[in-house]
Amino acid sequence: MYCDWSRPRAEIYAPPPFDIPEAVERLWRDPNATDGDRFFIHNQLRHYPKELASAIATKYKVTKTQQGKQQANLDLLRQSKKLQSFAKLLSITDEEIRNIAQAKARACKRIRQGYTDTTKAYKAICQYIQGEGYLPEAINPARNLIGALNRMCHHKWWKRRIETHAIRTYESLAINNGLVHRQASCYISPEIRQRMRIKEKYKAEFIESFQAINEEGDIVDLKDLINGSVSNPKIRRAELMVRISGFEKYSMARGDQAVFLTITCPSRFHAVLSESGEVNPQYDTSSPRDGQNYLRSVWNRIRAKLHRQGMRPYGFRVAEPHHDGTPHWHLLLFCKPDQMKSLISICQAYALLDNPEEYGADKYRFKAEMIDPTKGTATGYIAKYISKNIDGYGLSPEEFGEQPQSTAEDVQSWAKAWGIRQFQQIGGPPVTVWRELRKIRTPITDSEILEEARMAADDASWSDYIHIMGGTDCARTDLVINLYKEWSDREGLFGEPIGELIFGVYAGEIISRTRIHSWQMIDKVSLQSLKKNAEQSALSWPEFFKQSGFKQNPGIPFNQGKVYKPGSAYKKPGLARSVGILAYKQQAAYKPLSALTWSSVNNCTHKSLDLIVSFLSEILPKIKQSKKVDNSQHL
Repeated sequence: MYCDWSRPRAEIYAPPPFDIPEAVERLWRDPNATDGDRFFIHNQLRHYPKELASAIATKYKVTKTQQGKQQANLDLLRQSKKLQSFAKLLSITDEEIRNIAQAKARACKRIRQGYTDTTKAYKAICQYIQGEGYLPEAINPARNLIGALNRMCHHKWWKRRIETHAIRTYESLAINNGLVHRQASCYISPEIRQRMRIKEKYKAEFIESFQAINEEGDIVDLKDLINGSVSNPKIRRAELMVRISGFEKYSMARGDQAVFLTITCPSRFHAVLSESGEVNPQYDTSSPRDGQNYLRSVWNRIRAKLHRQGMRPYGFRVAEPHHDGTPHWHLLLFCKPDQMKSLISICQAYALLDNPEEYGADKYRFKAEMIDPTKGTATGYIAKYISKNIDGYGLSPEEFGEQPQSTAEDVQSWAKAWGIRQFQQIGGPPVTVWRELRKIRTPITDSEILEEARMAADDASWSDYIHIMGGTDCARTDLVINLYKEWSDREGLFGEPIGELIFGVYAGEIISRTRIHSWQMIDKVSLQSLKKNAEQSALSWPEFFKQSGFKQNPGIPFNQGKVYKPGSAYKKPGLARSVGILAYKQQAAYKPLSALTWSSVNNCTHKSLDLIVSFLSEILPKIKQSKKVDNSQHL
C-alpha cells in the first residue's frame, strides 16, 4: 500500500538507527517530524563523533523552535556542505589517517611521474592538493622545487596535514556548537583533550623505547636528553623566569619603568558570552588561530609605529586562551620613563582600531597596569601566567580558582591544536646564543668577551648577558657574539640540502665549538642485539661499532667551514645559490626518499617533540605490538 513519507506519523515510523546519540534520538522520536526529516538529520550527522553530533542536534532543535524547521534544515545543510569529505576525518583512527595519507602520497607520485618537466609536475600536484582542500608546499629560498615536490609526495607530509586539519575542523565545530566554554569544557573540547593525552602516551612510550648513539659509540637514554633540554616543562619555565628577571634587573640598572598590558580580540572572535554561557550573536565563526593572527597583526602595527618613533621596548608576551578558546595577549614591557605614556597610548590606539564602538571595547579590549616596585616585582607579576601556561607549578586552587595542573595541560593542548606560540621575547639579545654558551663547561682562554658571556650564561645572569651583547637597543647585525654555522650540501630526508647547521659561537675571529658529535636515535632492541654481537667478537665496543653498519652514516660532513659574519663577503646562501642547487637537481633522475638522517645536535634535542612523533606511528607498533592503544572512539 502506498505510504506518504512526507506526512508526520506519530505512532508508526522507522526505528532509530543503532547507537545514535541521545540528542539525535530525541529528534528522531519527535512525533511532529516526518520520516524525511528523520533520515535527513541522520544523514547529516552520522559521520560526526557522538559528542559533536549531540551538540549539533541540540542546536538544531533550538533553531527549529525559534526560527522554524526550514531555517534549522538550511543551517544544518550549510554546515555539512562546508565539511563534505572532511566530516569522516573527525571520527577515524590514527591508522585510518595513515592509510589515507599513504593513498594521497601515491596519487601525487603518479601525477609526478606523468611529467618530464619538474615545474609542470609541481603545478599539477598543487592543483590536486588544492582540490583536496589543503595548502600545497610553497617554494622559497629555504625550500627548493625538488624539496617541495618530495614533501608533497611523502605520506608523512600528508599525515601531518590531515591530522592538523581534522583536529582544527573538529575544534571549530565544537566551538561553534557550544562545546567549549566555561559551563561545558574550558579552552578545548573533551574529544581533543583525550586525543592529546593519547598522543602524549605515545610520546612517552617512544622516548622509553629509544636511545641516542653517536659516531664514537657513546650511548645516552633519549629520555635523559629530552629531560635535560627546554622540552622539559620545568627547564622551560625556569629559563623563562631567568630571562624575565634578567630583563627586570637590567631595567632597574637603566632606570626604566615596567607596564603590564592585556590585549583582547574584538567580540566577533568570541563564540560564547563569558557570564551567561549563551551564544554570542556577534560571533562570525572565527577560530582561535584567526584570533592569534589578528593579535599578531595588531602587534606588528604597534611595533612599526614604535620603531618610527625611535622607541625600543623590551620584555615578554604570553598568549593564553579565554574560556571559549579565543586567545588574548599579556605583555610585560620595559621602556624609558619619558616614553611610557606614548607606549601605552600607541598600544591602546591600535588595540581599539578594529570596531572601537562595540560595547565594552574600552573596558575589555585593552588594559594597562603600571608595575609599582613597592608592591611587587614585575617578574612576580607575570610568574603566574608563565606557570599557568606550562605546568601549573606553584599555583594553588584556592588562589587560582581552578586546578592548576589540569588547566596547564588543557592550555598546552590548546596551543598544540591551533599552532599558537605561547611565549615570545620582545627585544634583547637572542636566546640561542645563550643556550649554546651554557653548553661550554671549560673556560675560554683565547677570548675575553666569550668567556665573560659564558660565565654570565653559566651563572644564569641574563642581565649581565644583555650588557655583554650590547644592550637591548643593539641591532642583531651589531651583536658582539654570534652563532657559528656551517653549510652542508648533503641531502636530507626530502632530497634538498640540509643547509645551515649550528656548531658553536664566535666573537671576532675566535670560534668556540659547542657541537662536536653526530647523534642518531636507535631503538633499545636493536642496540641490545648490536651489543651481543660485540661481546661475541674480539673487538672492543667502540671498534666494533665503528665497523658495524652504522659506519655508512658518518654524520654530517663539514663543508668549507665558512662562517656567516655580519658584513663579511661570504653571506648566507640565498636565492642565487638555491637556484643553482635547483638547476643541478632538476637534471638528476627522481630517486626514492632517503632514510632517517643523522643530526649534528650533541644533545639530541628537537625544536619540538612533534618532530619525533611524526615517526612514532610507524616505528613503535613494530617494537611493541602488544601495547597498541585502542583509540577508535577518538579522532
